[in-house]
Amino acid sequence: MRLLVYDQSRDHFALNSIHLDRGEAMMTVMNRDDFVAQYASGKRDFAGANLRGIALSEMDLSAVNFQDVYLAGADLESVDLGEANLQGSNLRGADLGGAFLQSANLKGADLRGANLMGADLREAELSDARLAAADYDRNTHFPTGFHPETAKMHLVS
Repeated sequence: MRLLVYDQSRDHFALNSIHLDRGEAMMTVMNRDDFVAQYASGKRDFAGANLRGIALSEMDLSAVNFQDVYLAGADLESVDLGEANLQGSNLRGADLGGAFLQSANLKGADLRGANLMGADLREAELSDARLAAADYDRNTHFPTGFHPETAKMHLVS
């Protein structure tokens, strides 16, 4: 991203480049208590939220809308995300071990380096998902026709 910045010492404007992870710019990180309170009150649309590093293990989040949500490093172990919309979300390095992701929409999601050991991804939409270096094991279930080796995933024995 390039920003136009005014340099007072030289009395002129200059273009400066900065790097921000996709979806992270200008977003406040929602903490676990706020998320759980909003979810408990019936909210299911969290599109665009910044939930970086949040711990939501073992929660039932089925059919939640996490489109374009920043979940890098999140603890989502054994979470039910069946039929959830995670399209375009950043899940880099997230722990999804044992997670239920059947029929979830992960189109274009970034799962590089994520833990998917024991996750159930049957019938999940994985087109354009980035899965390089994501860990999986023999207990991980993938959609029919999906080949983890082609996606450059890492088999943990």
